Amino acid sequence: MNKIITIALHEFKIRVRSKWFLISTFGLPLIIISLSLLSGFIAGSGIGGSTKLYGIIDETGQYGQTISNDLQKNYTNDGIPLYRFQIENQPLEQIKTSFDTLVTEGSLDGYFVIPGDIKDSLVVNFYSKKVGAFRDVSRFERALNRLLVENNVKTYNLDSTIVQALMSRAEVNSYELGNENKLSGGQEFFRYMAPFAFLFLLFMGVFMGAQLLMRGIIEERSNRVIEVMLSVANYNELMAGKIIGLAGLGISQSLFYLAVLAGVGAYYGVNLVNSMMVVLFLAYFILGYLWWAAVFMAIGSLFDSEQDAQQAVSFISILAVVPMMLWTVVIESPNSTLVNVLSYIPIFTPYFMIMKLAVHAASPLQIAVTLFVMTIAVYYTMRIAGKVFRTAILLYGKRITLPEILRWIRS
Repeated sequence: MNKIITIALHEFKIRVRSKWFLISTFGLPLIIISLSLLSGFIAGSGIGGSTKLYGIIDETGQYGQTISNDLQKNYTNDGIPLYRFQIENQPLEQIKTSFDTLVTEGSLDGYFVIPGDIKDSLVVNFYSKKVGAFRDVSRFERALNRLLVENNVKTYNLDSTIVQALMSRAEVNSYELGNENKLSGGQEFFRYMAPFAFLFLLFMGVFMGAQLLMRGIIEERSNRVIEVMLSVANYNELMAGKIIGLAGLGISQSLFYLAVLAGVGAYYGVNLVNSMMVVLFLAYFILGYLWWAAVFMAIGSLFDSEQDAQQAVSFISILAVVPMMLWTVVIESPNSTLVNVLSYIPIFTPYFMIMKLAVHAASPLQIAVTLFVMTIAVYYTMRIAGKVFRTAILLYGKRITLPEILRWIRS
């Protein structure tokens, strides 16, 4: 036991003193927070925005100029309109080729076509080569709809007060249960992104620790340091010491990140990190890390170069990205059949469960069962990895085949 502790402390001290560990631990949150604040500042201040030039082909000759005036008046940056319009009151067939050329050359960012039967069809077409104009299209649509309503009020001699009452919209306010203060838009967005933040922290902590473990094994194996270490400790002690040492590193880093997340949540007035969340996060982190550490340690003992090892883990690493691809599904349908099934597959369990916990969709029974499943999975994966590690760690210059690995596991 003393040898395991000695090896674990050695691994922990070496990694924690690394300047890259310090940069990644303390620098990454600062970079993410700074970029978020900068992005919000830029979006709010209008910095980086420019006046866009759109065309309007108005076959009715009634709406184009009014819409142009509306948008130029309501959307400005320091008094400068965000939009300018080139308006033509001609049939589309006569001017389409000319406008297409202007868009292709970049003279126009795009153009809208208001057909002559707009009152009946209620459809306007927009043509552009660029992406990201959805906000501009939405603003144009709102301005046109306002104008159509005003014209209909005049045409049918309707009471404007009644029309305004009929078009009034209800507002839905969001509240966090137990809190009487209404959630702002920023708070709702932060709560929506919180599950992804927990997923990202867990994913980064687990994979960073497992990758460091594999690199260390390959490096020590290639320069024969592993032989010296095995002269003073047996295989099990060496394996356990390395895994525990890097687990301590990951736990320390995760606690720091959770503290940062809690601080950011407090800044936005959202309570995300409580004592139970910390305990369960660490539980899933430790079990997830142990599973991946066993896999990466076994793979690291099979290869003399990191490049070969990375190719071997590429497939299984792709599978680990599945939770990243499905995080919106978890947020919107946390108790769907797909999410529940994936929550019981050990390779995915920690990631899906931490997201379900973040959206308060995990029952005590599900938490207990998934922790039990992960414990069993870790036990058997460790046993298999131990057999591979003990057999392959001192095999040099020999290409190991899959049948050989299966034979070691069965022995």
